[in-house]
Amino acid sequence: MNNAELGLLKFITCGSVDDGKSTLIGRLLYDSKLIYADQERALILDSRVGSRGGKLDYSLLLDGLMAEREQGITIDVAYRYFTTGKRSFIVADTPGHEEYTRNMAVGASFADLAVLLVDAALGVLPQTIRHARICALMGIRYFVFAVNKMDLAGYSQERFKVISREIEKLLDELKLDNTVIIPVSATEGDNITERGGNMPWYDGSVLLSYLESVDTGGGEPEAGFYMPVQRVCRPDRTFRGFQGQVESGTVSVGDTLTALPSGETAVVETIYVADKQANSAAVGQSVTLQLDREVDVSRGCVLTRNAGLKTVKEFEAALLWMDSQKLVVGKEYWIKIGTKLSPAVVTGIRHKVDVNTGALIPVDAAVKNEIVRCEIAVTEHIVLDEFRLHKTLGELILIDRVSHSTAACGTVEAVGKQPADAVLSRGGSSLGQAKNTAVDYKALKNGGFMRQVRKNNFSLRLKVVGGNLTAEQLQTIAEISKKYGDGYVHLTSRQGVEIPFIKLAENEEVKAELKAGGVDTGVCGPRVRTVTACQGCEICPSGCIDTYPLAVEISERYFGRELPHKFKFGVTGCANNCLKAEENDIGVKGGYVIEWQKEACDFCGVCVKVCREGAITRSDANGINEISLDKSKCDNCGRCVKSCPVDAWRGDPGYILSFGGTFGNLIAKGEQILPIIMNRETLFRVADAALDFFDKHAKKSERFRIAIDRTGWDKFKTEMEAAYNE
Repeated sequence: MNNAELGLLKFITCGSVDDGKSTLIGRLLYDSKLIYADQERALILDSRVGSRGGKLDYSLLLDGLMAEREQGITIDVAYRYFTTGKRSFIVADTPGHEEYTRNMAVGASFADLAVLLVDAALGVLPQTIRHARICALMGIRYFVFAVNKMDLAGYSQERFKVISREIEKLLDELKLDNTVIIPVSATEGDNITERGGNMPWYDGSVLLSYLESVDTGGGEPEAGFYMPVQRVCRPDRTFRGFQGQVESGTVSVGDTLTALPSGETAVVETIYVADKQANSAAVGQSVTLQLDREVDVSRGCVLTRNAGLKTVKEFEAALLWMDSQKLVVGKEYWIKIGTKLSPAVVTGIRHKVDVNTGALIPVDAAVKNEIVRCEIAVTEHIVLDEFRLHKTLGELILIDRVSHSTAACGTVEAVGKQPADAVLSRGGSSLGQAKNTAVDYKALKNGGFMRQVRKNNFSLRLKVVGGNLTAEQLQTIAEISKKYGDGYVHLTSRQGVEIPFIKLAENEEVKAELKAGGVDTGVCGPRVRTVTACQGCEICPSGCIDTYPLAVEISERYFGRELPHKFKFGVTGCANNCLKAEENDIGVKGGYVIEWQKEACDFCGVCVKVCREGAITRSDANGINEISLDKSKCDNCGRCVKSCPVDAWRGDPGYILSFGGTFGNLIAKGEQILPIIMNRETLFRVADAALDFFDKHAKKSERFRIAIDRTGWDKFKTEMEAAYNE
């Protein structure tokens, strides 16, 4: 292939900080006479106050920011376009400092070739390896390892051989082909554009000659035709065209295309390249396609033929994490693949890559500059493919939904559920295996951690007895939700508090911090759940009993007790039944056993008016006032006691129990089968008997109500009456 056919070469310089990347490119431009006269004059003047004692500081041709010149490092990516007699180039000079790795990744994303610099005195450093991995992640297949500062190593051939062995070890690990290793001195100009006389033992190509001759267009072409739709062109009602860049193959008038993800097909009727009609278009051309019929296509859709693209909602990707906030499972992002922008969630992290060794380390989170393999889910079907098969639809970025900054860049490694567990592998060989850690989800659920839709995310149920939380407990819950969740809590219908989006890896820390703040976790599964209660007579004027201390005692006795199925207690203070006692397996309702004190009554009739059941009546037959109580109608509400202005009604508080209530998939009202209970000793004796009955007679996973129905209410009533009368 001649030089005219080689075309534009896009390459980057990268490597660790202070390896001489900017100096190398500056020297290449200077020696090739590719800078203007005013640039040369500025370089001479600026170098007088530079770091080289008045000698030309070639890095100043690239490092233009004031901060870069002050610190002597590259911060931003500097792009330069230049042309030699044999080829045109675009070079991206990228920063080597770890803090600016994201900038380096941006430069790598556009390049066909990478020039990695290695300091001859220091050898291969962790940042050198990281940059090599990132270049491989971005699909770069051609590498030049420039062993720089050979002048400081005395132009030693032995030193070059030592570093070459280090580089070859890295190449073998990453399965990198198409690589050369060139000893150079950027400051002295050796092997940059000309060979020089300081390294006669080196007989390979000099850097510029290699760049002018390397063919990066090799490799198998991508299969089929596809074009991500960037825009739907509708200048008037008579024209509808789909605009985008052809990423693979060719398209011609008369071709039948498939629109993804809808799957509809249509025939190409007209092709426009710019404003001119054409019979066909090929890779790299921006076109407008007009189809023979209306199809469901908008920005983000893909027009394709025989490309084998996938339409999915789940896939695996290798990511370079670039955000200062750590990557955690379950957080929502925007994902950009091709022209499609869609909500996405990282549902799992398989492992991260150890920069130095290449080992795969199981993790639940990732920090800035780490490379990880993740499982990602999107909210709608999107079109993509593995990066090795279709580059444009196999590369992606994650965008923070709040700050809109780029959180990560990466590539699609596997579509669907696949056993492969490697990242940045070449030729099908993995760099290691990650260990699978079994998770006891049953144990987590027993402790109040309920699995969410998002993988490895849990909604943590808290123990809130009687619906009461102190201000200190509320503060603890708020802090935990901000630190470990998404900054909010959910209030359940049973006075519960749940903190959603707790990560699997952090459940122990969450429990410990809650405990320190006086908050216990709740329970799930087949056991006694958190006890609910209204505010009772200490707060509510209608209350007949003090509900909260009773709820605490019930909780201390029974909370978490293992049973055939879940079991719920509810305590309500009066007949108003705010807690809906009859919806619980055992409901406790406060009431009064009432007695009329005739000698204190003034027969005002208030008690008659407030009795909703009609249990109290007044008569004045023969001029004699009389108050009557029909106990069969009395519901023990106590309104007569609370409303009597002269205290003519006396009430003794008691507990009305209901059994077998459920509300959910099965709806059943609890049954009252015992008289009102007048003391706690009897109350707990009956409750003990009820739980023992359930434990003894229920089948596994059978609700209390179903167990009573199956066993017989008569049998159950007999056992409860025995406990009541004991």
